[in-house]
Amino acid sequence: MKLQSVVSTYLISLILLTCLAEPMKARVVNGTLEAGRLEIYFNVEGGTACNFMFEIEEATVACGMLGFNSTEAAIDKLVEYKQSSSHIVMYDVRCSGAETILVQCSHKYFLFHDCNDVEDVVVICKKTEPMKARVVNGTLEAGRLEIYFNGEWRTVCDKGFGKEEVTVACRMLGFNSNEAAAVSSVRYGQGSGPILKDNLQCSGSETSLAQCLSFYTASCEHSQDIGVICNITELMKVRLVNGNSVAGRLEIHFSGTWETVCDYGFEKEDALVACRMLGFNSTEAAAVSSVRYGQGSGHILLKDVRCRGTETSLAKCSHGEFYPQKCNHSQDVGVICNITEQMKARLVNGRSKAGRLEVFFNGEWSTVCNKGFGNKEARVACRMLQVNSSEVAVVPTVRYGRGSGHILLSNIWCSGEEASLAQCYHGLLYPQDCDHSNDVGVVCNIKNHVHV
Repeated sequence: MKLQSVVSTYLISLILLTCLAEPMKARVVNGTLEAGRLEIYFNVEGGTACNFMFEIEEATVACGMLGFNSTEAAIDKLVEYKQSSSHIVMYDVRCSGAETILVQCSHKYFLFHDCNDVEDVVVICKKTEPMKARVVNGTLEAGRLEIYFNGEWRTVCDKGFGKEEVTVACRMLGFNSNEAAAVSSVRYGQGSGPILKDNLQCSGSETSLAQCLSFYTASCEHSQDIGVICNITELMKVRLVNGNSVAGRLEIHFSGTWETVCDYGFEKEDALVACRMLGFNSTEAAAVSSVRYGQGSGHILLKDVRCRGTETSLAKCSHGEFYPQKCNHSQDVGVICNITEQMKARLVNGRSKAGRLEVFFNGEWSTVCNKGFGNKEARVACRMLQVNSSEVAVVPTVRYGRGSGHILLSNIWCSGEEASLAQCYHGLLYPQDCDHSNDVGVVCNIKNHVHV
């Protein structure tokens, strides 16, 4: 075994020394004189390079080896240039861009890689025309984004495509407004043909996406084609539906129609901003699931809204792309604004200090889900009932029976020191993930209720 290890080490060293002794050569195949799959040769033996960590700097050095001095170098996806049956001979290549040959860059040789042929690198060494942009299937200012690159129009993947990338894309289209938004394929449809590389990284100040493309690709399908809305001038308006003047399903008027909002990530801070848009300046507001105020129709405009709570409009909060794909109307969010009443608690179907827990809120008595409900939460509930004992217990539904009507709270988290369950963290009011078989009961001052 020891002898075999020594021989293997010797052979590896011999191969590497032979490679380094010969000048490295490069060529591109299955493309044009300026673009194709990169092949690297040491003497007469050669193979391909793995695209792991192979980006603009590495492409610049490779293109220099091919005789191109242009600073416009890029990498492209393999499917357009056919994969190779050759061995991968270089892996994890890392250049500064100033080297004259790839072997001068930090790299690993073929004996140490975990790539396969589908990861062969493709380089484009000379761009003869600037990148152009257009929007399709919409208006002059909005539509599916398509980029003309390397002789053809391509759609753009939505991965990593945020506000900075949208700003640059709109600038390419002739719009310098800071008000722009990314849009999923739900709104302007899917394209066809090649897809431009994903993982775009822009600062927002560039004049073209060509200045910020990383060209480091991952899988992407036309269902992920990104759209853009440029030069947004209209102010978002909101309304409450299926409730009353201070509570209901939240809808936003945008682009000529009323749209709903997804409840994913929607919390108290977001509800406060929505309520501020409605004219309420109360510091108490709540997000509500579609169980309470029903499902809407048409498009869903926003998802993953993240507000600080001080903004004047949801448009100024962080959010995902408009018209998200992974949301349906069962997730339409509602809000309750201008909350002034204090939550009250009672125990039902038991004794004075033991029974099914019910909370009075929004004009009605509702039950509480047992998910996440532990002794700390029970202590807070008992405190609402004017019982300060630390000897409390959580009781399953079977003991005090099921309630009726709405379930108000689920997944509550309390420190145990709060004066009311309203001060504890909780998810959306009127949760969808519970039914009355999950109604929680509590026993307060357990010393006096041994037989609960």
